[in-house]
Amino acid sequence: MWPILFLSVASLGIILERLFFFSTRAKSLAQRFSMQLQSLHHSNPKPTSEQWTALAEMKMQPFVDEVETGLGLLSAIATLSPLLGLLGTVTGMVRSFMVIEHLGWKVDPSLLAGGIWEALLTTVFGLVVAIPALLTYYLFDSLAGRQIRNLRFIVTMEKQKLYPHE
Repeated sequence: MWPILFLSVASLGIILERLFFFSTRAKSLAQRFSMQLQSLHHSNPKPTSEQWTALAEMKMQPFVDEVETGLGLLSAIATLSPLLGLLGTVTGMVRSFMVIEHLGWKVDPSLLAGGIWEALLTTVFGLVVAIPALLTYYLFDSLAGRQIRNLRFIVTMEKQKLYPHE
């Protein structure tokens, strides 16, 4: 149960940070990148089109990393949470069956309730963490993809300006 709680806190932190990023900082990302590409041309005025494209791709990578920050971890949390819930389910059921084995035919249903309760509760918590993590992962992945396509478009437009005959 504690690992699921830890994952829920981590997931919430990532979700809040990504919400802040996409609602504020992402808006200036294209402008910052465009300025870097312009400075790239001024500092390297004689590269070929292919060299310039390679340099632009290298300049773009930190921006891509910034856009994709936390998405891999959010995806892992969405995958891992229900598995930990399932693990809790299995261990809870094992405890219940151990009680049955130990007491035999004298089993009181209330003695089994603790294990069954643990089993169901961990499953619920695992799903409660996984569902919003998965939904927000897909949302942020879509927003990140849009930002990255925009960065690639900026590279293409700058390249056309600098090398109009290619």
